[in-house]
Formats: sequence, C-alpha cells, structure tokens
Amino acid sequence: MKKDENSKEKSGLLYVVSTPIGNLKDITLRALETLKDVDFIAAENIGRARKLLSAYVINGKVISYREENRKRATKKIVENINFGKNVALISDAGTPTLSDPGDYLIKQCIDIGIKVVTIPGPSSITSALSVSGLDTSEFVFLGFLARKGKDRRSQLLGIKNEKRTTVIFESPKRIVKTLSDILDVAENRDAVVLRELTKMNEETIRGSVSDIKDELEGRGEVKGEIVLLVSGGEEGGKRFDEKVVVEKIKDILRENPEEKTKELAKTIADEFGISVRDAYRMVVNEREK
Repeated sequence: MKKDENSKEKSGLLYVVSTPIGNLKDITLRALETLKDVDFIAAENIGRARKLLSAYVINGKVISYREENRKRATKKIVENINFGKNVALISDAGTPTLSDPGDYLIKQCIDIGIKVVTIPGPSSITSALSVSGLDTSEFVFLGFLARKGKDRRSQLLGIKNEKRTTVIFESPKRIVKTLSDILDVAENRDAVVLRELTKMNEETIRGSVSDIKDELEGRGEVKGEIVLLVSGGEEGGKRFDEKVVVEKIKDILRENPEEKTKELAKTIADEFGISVRDAYRMVVNEREK
C-alpha cells in the first residue's frame, strides 16, 4: 500500500537532477543548490559526477547507481530516504531516466510514497529538436535502437510508418549502418545528425538520409555522441494495400489452416510493416468468412 506523499512522517526526498550533456556551464542554479544540500548523490558514472562536482566545489558523497546494481543500490537509497536523508539522482549526462538508469528507483520510491522532485535542465532530446528545423509539434523518441533481430526490424518499420519526427540516440560506430537500414525500409526523408552537442566539436549535419549517410561514410571514422532526427513520412500511419495483405493471409491459411490467429497476425505485421492490431483484424475477418 502506498504511503501518502504528504505524510508528516519524517522522511527524505529523491531529487531527479539534470546535469550538463557536455558543456559544464549548462547547469542550473537550482541543480547546484540541490547537489550541495543533499546528503548524498547517486550517480551513473562516479568519475564524471566527481568532475562536475569538483568544477563547482561540491564535496557531496557519491554512490554508484547503474543498471547493473540498480536493485541493491535502490534498496540502500530507499533505506536512507526513509531515515530522513535527501538523495539526488544524476545520470551520465542530461536528464535521468531518458535512456539512462533511474526508472526502477523512481518507481520503487513512488510505490512506497517517497516524494520524487524534478530539478529540470539539459536534455539532448529537446536540445536537438530545438535546432533541427524539423517539425517539433509532435515527436517520437526511440532511444538507442536494438542492434539486430526482430526488435530492430520492428523499430525500423515503425519509422517507415511514422508521421511524426523520430529522435534516436546512436553510437558513432553504428550511425552509418542505421542510416542505411532506414533507407532500406523507408523513403529518403529529411534528417539531421547532431554530433557532440554543446561540446567544443559540436556539429550539425542536415540533409536527406542518403546525403548524410554518404557524408559520414566518406569520413571513414565518426567520433562523438550522436542524436539522429528523421522527419515523418508525408502520409504516415497506415501504408499498405489491404488487398495484398488479405491475399497473403489467405495463402497462409490455405497451407496451414491450424495456424494460431495471434501468431499469424504477428507474422503479417512484421512482413508488411503494419500494426499487429490491423493484422489481427484482417486474420479474424478471413477466418470468419
């Protein structure tokens, strides 16, 4: 049972603090005050955290909070907060929980009634969108794409069918492959690559997906952290010929009438890049005829 967050029982707070994504000057006054005042700081990367704290002469106690130790670290943090200690959570850079550890800790705190306070600030997602020149009225954030397999295929097909701007984090070693994979499944759209945001070697590359791929491929080696933005398709949403899909469903059912509806829907959705819901509806319709 959740404890009332406004309970008068003495307990501390969890502060979710945004930190610079590159330039150490990009930190808010409130973030600095919070980091100075809390009893300890839970950091994804202790080395980076100490570099930031040293720059602002903050001598706070730092503990490790990574995906690998999240359960053990969460238990320790929750115990301390319940004893009245205040804790700040920071990620490697930017805003915690956005493709960074922290979700598990925050959910545990919420479930037992610990108050979670945001200290907003830098985010590579909003920073990239703000200078992209693409439509920012709506967007989809995918984080890092799966490296291979069905999950990656599904994400790429999602980009193909997406009407909104898509935001992706990518490694410099995989950016060319990702651009190539997008070209394989979707039309050649406008895109933007932002490399080393807020750092000394910051670079913005705009153009079509193919143009940017050729540009980066020609460099041989790409360095730095990357945010990739891909514009939405002109039509977006459902892009398939239902007659073609239905014929495929009929063929499969003729060969294997015992095929489970759910499994067949997944197969059809993956092959045609449509939603499982649409595929399931068409399979059911054919089975009822």
